[in-house]
Amino acid sequence: SYAWTAILHEESENVVAVEKSIEDAIMQNTPWEFSNRYIGHKSFQDVSTRVDFWSWLNMGFLPLTFVQGWELSENYDSSYKEFENGTRIGQKIYQEVYSLEDSRRGML
Repeated sequence: SYAWTAILHEESENVVAVEKSIEDAIMQNTPWEFSNRYIGHKSFQDVSTRVDFWSWLNMGFLPLTFVQGWELSENYDSSYKEFENGTRIGQKIYQEVYSLEDSRRGML
């Protein structure tokens, strides 16, 4: 009965699920030994020497843990440059403001 009470009180399923998700993230999402900027060929299971460990730590684990910026598949800034300074494709976008008196007189 003590074991059953401890299991129910500690919510061990949730703890195990979180631990497993962290383990899976480390095993699957920490590539290293890059051939170019985006493609890593080795995983955590390929670490066999101290040099491999430090390479995996610097190129795989730390960038996953401490994200400095998000990589996008397209350039985020260039897609919104046409709306810069209120212009869109060479046309100025602005709001016309009239006084309340002009709207009552029908001068719009």
